[in-house]
Amino acid sequence: MKPADHRHWDGIRPALPPMLERREAGRTLALATLLAACLAARALGQLADLAGFADFLAGYQMLPPALLRPAAALLPAVDLAIALGLLLPRLRQAAAHGVVVMAMSSGVLLSVTLLRGIPLAKCACLGVFLAQPSTVVFPLDAFVLPGLALTLIIWRPGRPT
Repeated sequence: MKPADHRHWDGIRPALPPMLERREAGRTLALATLLAACLAARALGQLADLAGFADFLAGYQMLPPALLRPAAALLPAVDLAIALGLLLPRLRQAAAHGVVVMAMSSGVLLSVTLLRGIPLAKCACLGVFLAQPSTVVFPLDAFVLPGLALTLIIWRPGRPT
């Protein structure tokens, strides 16, 4: 026998009261803004010294020298585009997927580089001026942002539960 409110059982989420809907939307916006701020900070730090960031990318030994400068300019530009997308409601979901792809790609490239025995002396995620020494936890940093982005993808106002 079905309960009186069959919408839950049919996979349709009952409408939330307006106050709760606004609260959910506020949480989503706060998380999107946090992610956008992280990406923008990273991009601006990298753009502050493109030559230094290109030298950092050379340490991965995955790109030919001719592609280092274009890659050093392209990566922060993509981060800024994704950050902007996170702040625009219509693009937020696509941008959150972009965060996952960029961060996971970065984590995989970092892990492959370390597994190849190539030592990386520092992390220039926030640019060469704020470079941090490399540690065992170094690759794990690349998996925090996609975790937050997945939260944004899964948890959003109006999504059926």
